[in-house]
Formats: sequence, structure tokens, C-alpha cells
Amino acid sequence: MIDPLIGQTLAQDELQDRLGRGGGAAVQRALQPSVAQLPDPMLPERFRREARMAARLPIPATGGS
Repeated sequence: MIDPLIGQTLAQDELQDRLGRGGGAAVQRALQPSVAQLPDPMLPERFRREARMAARLPIPATGGS
């Protein structure tokens, strides 16, 4: 079944495809063209590096039972 929303613009987002559907909702993949171009080409690598560092942080033990 073709999704009639694909290619439509909702607010500032262009709907690209449907990721899933169930119950009373559907999840769409969208692109916001105004933020599609990153100002700093190194930003994705910096984000990955920070995520790896954060993943290595120790998780404090809780006092709960």
C-alpha cells in the first residue's frame, strides 16, 4: 500500500517513508531541510567520540535492594 503522506511536508519536515504502524498511529521518517546540512563537518565524529566516552563512565551503585 502506498502511503499518501510520503513526500508531503508537515511543518518544516518532509516525510520520507513509513517506519512502522500499529494501533492508532504510524511512525514516519522525516527530514528537516533547514538542519540537514551540518555547519561543522566534524560534528558527527565529535558526537560519536563523546558517546563512546560517556559509555565508559562508571555507573554508581544504588543503595536500593
